[in-house]
Amino acid sequence: MRKQHLFLLLILLLPLQLTVAPLDQSYNRVGYTQRGEASYYAEQFHGRKTANGERFDMNELTAAHPRIRFHTLLRVTNTRNNKSVIVRINDRGPYVGDRIIDLSKAAAAKIDMLRSGVAPVLLEVIYVETGPVTERERKANEERIRKQEEKGIRTHPPAKEEPAEGEENKRRSVLERIRRLLGKREKAPENQQESNTTQPEQPKPETQPQPEPKPEPKREQKPPVQENKPKPENKETPAGKPVDAETFAGINTYKLDGTITYPNGHGVQVGSYNKLETAIQIGRNVEQTRLADVYIQTGWSGSTRIFRVIAGEGTPEQARELVAKLKAKGFNGFIKQHY
Repeated sequence: MRKQHLFLLLILLLPLQLTVAPLDQSYNRVGYTQRGEASYYAEQFHGRKTANGERFDMNELTAAHPRIRFHTLLRVTNTRNNKSVIVRINDRGPYVGDRIIDLSKAAAAKIDMLRSGVAPVLLEVIYVETGPVTERERKANEERIRKQEEKGIRTHPPAKEEPAEGEENKRRSVLERIRRLLGKREKAPENQQESNTTQPEQPKPETQPQPEPKPEPKREQKPPVQENKPKPENKETPAGKPVDAETFAGINTYKLDGTITYPNGHGVQVGSYNKLETAIQIGRNVEQTRLADVYIQTGWSGSTRIFRVIAGEGTPEQARELVAKLKAKGFNGFIKQHY
């Protein structure tokens, strides 16, 4: 009887553990900023359930974001008029165009964007829950931070204005770091040992161009033969398709072809590797089972770049069923929330 009670308790607690988004992502850290367009949703969604199980109230200062952790507090600034509002993330979306956040009607009114419907904004993460808290503690934290903002005491310094090419500079920095890591002896993967232990190909040193000899009279000078050198970051998988490290350079979730995607709910992680070409090959093997779509989620484990192979998307119950089906096909895995 006691064993049955313990098993029932584990089943009830499992969904609570799976709803916590990973804190190792940059967008789940205080100080993260993002620029884009904001919209708002109101009457037609009032009273409906949000992605975290609450009831949407258009009169509360809440918002929907595609991936930032639930209950995170953001400072949203309308860059047209410099008006700001503090919102709490309790829903997922928007998934339209270049919009990065959906505000409640009350939040949209605070930054004077009800008439326009869409406005350019700057998002700043100012508070993230790092552990379990009660609902009472959560409301107290939110009220304290809002009061500090009203008094002009910022809980986090305002983000510095970045030049337009800031995102490109970040991308180049990540690519340079990947190249340095690929030139060193790679560490063991995060939670699985790779079967492919071959070291990445070292880039060949560039040869200095030699001056062309002066052409002799009445004799054709043949052009020098150019040697085609492969790029070190482009590898060939057993399937014969090249893997481009630059395509998977960001901290995102990708399809196997390198397209950024935002799968919902929970999936099944079948592996984590520090070689992109290995992750792609394992992903293609899982894809051949035709049980679910397969994704590559990129990230860091300390100073090591990692590539997680995750199959499927949906509810925790659907993910548990997928675990059993994949195991029958020879792939062990565990349930993991996408965002």
